[in-house]
Amino acid sequence: MSFVPLERKELTDIAAELHANGIWQPIEIELALKMPKTRRMRCPECHGRVRAHKAGKDGQKAHMEHYERHTGCSRGDCFKGSPSPHPRAIV
Repeated sequence: MSFVPLERKELTDIAAELHANGIWQPIEIELALKMPKTRRMRCPECHGRVRAHKAGKDGQKAHMEHYERHTGCSRGDCFKGSPSPHPRAIV
């Protein structure tokens, strides 16, 4: 199976995917911030586990962050240019 990343425009409003009712459902950051920390959420691009961070006092916007950095995800802060699934992707 080959890895096909989502197009940037498809990811604009999707902060993460939430596992609910047996399926992964796209959610926006506002909803992700309201979820209990125990809820499983993953990156919609690489499927690595993510957590929500509220907006900072320094002006940083609310955002999702990978639990484990991954150089194959353009949504992370260490992307190396070649998209790939997260080595610990959750299904």
